[in-house]
Order: sequence, then C-alpha cells, then structure tokens
Amino acid sequence: MTEVQDNPQYHDDWLDRLDGRTEVAQRIRHRFKSLADSFGNTSNLTHQHKSFITRILWSKADLRFR
Repeated sequence: MTEVQDNPQYHDDWLDRLDGRTEVAQRIRHRFKSLADSFGNTSNLTHQHKSFITRILWSKADLRFR
C-alpha cells in the first residue's frame, strides 16, 4: 500500500503517474473520463479544461486523505 504524504505537492502529471493497476488510480481516471464526457469528450477539451478537471480531482483526493 502506498503511504500518503502529509503535505503532497501538486504536479501537472500526477494523474499520468498513478499506477493504473491500483483501484484508486482506476477510480480517479474513471472520474476524469466522466467529467470530460460531460463536456463532450477529452478530444474536445482544451488544455485549460483538462487542467481544471485534474485539479478538481487532486483537491478531492487530497481532502479525502487528510
């Protein structure tokens, strides 16, 4: 099991760096896809939209583990 840091730092590529074999990574990626699909799909999103979605997911995950 991965230890949760007390003060994790946000990185733009945090979602890509998650181990896709874990349940947590799969759930977060599913949430990203669901949010992106609500805007049409990921191919329709600008970099800013994708960044906004990943920051929302980061904040939610960070609050969950505090």
